[in-house]
Amino acid sequence: MRGWVAFSQYLYESSTPLDTSHGCNLVVLDSICDRLGLQRSTVHSFLKHFASLVKTSFSHIATMVQVTDAEGQSYSDVLAGIYSKLRELSRMAVRLKPTESSMYDAWHVIITKRLRGFITLDGIRLNYLFELMQQKRQVPVVRYGFDQEPPSVGLPTLPTSPPQIHGGHISASMDQEHMLQDAAQLHKENQHLRAQVSALLQDNKLFQHTNETFVHKLALLGHEPPSTPISSSTQEDSDLLNSLV
Repeated sequence: MRGWVAFSQYLYESSTPLDTSHGCNLVVLDSICDRLGLQRSTVHSFLKHFASLVKTSFSHIATMVQVTDAEGQSYSDVLAGIYSKLRELSRMAVRLKPTESSMYDAWHVIITKRLRGFITLDGIRLNYLFELMQQKRQVPVVRYGFDQEPPSVGLPTLPTSPPQIHGGHISASMDQEHMLQDAAQLHKENQHLRAQVSALLQDNKLFQHTNETFVHKLALLGHEPPSTPISSSTQEDSDLLNSLV
């Protein structure tokens, strides 16, 4: 994580995305983006977000709203920018393929569903999701060995020097991370168990229907003599009934 933060600062301080004076690091990054079908500007904006631990406390949409408000843009321009950003994030989320059966795989389903909801939902549900997206979130920087930046007034600013690294208070944060991982694993196992229960309920309905049909056949064989020649299947049912009596 410290490497990603350092790289985000390097990316932010670069004058252009492909500045040759900085070597081939960004060329390699853009090559990876092209191979995965990811939009370069979207990936760059994500990485630049890590350049400020204060800025990371807010989502990309919330940061964009803060910037557009400070620039005095109209409400319609803000909404258009939000819609465009959501579509960028949604396309990137769909193209990313996390490791199968990992906690990131479970998170990927939730994230893609949430982004799709931001674009398609309307009314009260969309307002609730949008307000939730604007909230400040706690960044667990301690587990990565970073000092939290001092609170800032107004828009979050980018630091001029790399974050300070310390070694204290990491164990408690690691415990919290393990708790989050366990919660994600339990959520995934719960979904798997729900699917199994649903399949068992369907099997139970099928067995009940088969049992009722068989009991009905037995009742008919026991009280009504057949008016037509006994077929092989009917003869088998009759033999079964006689064996049960």
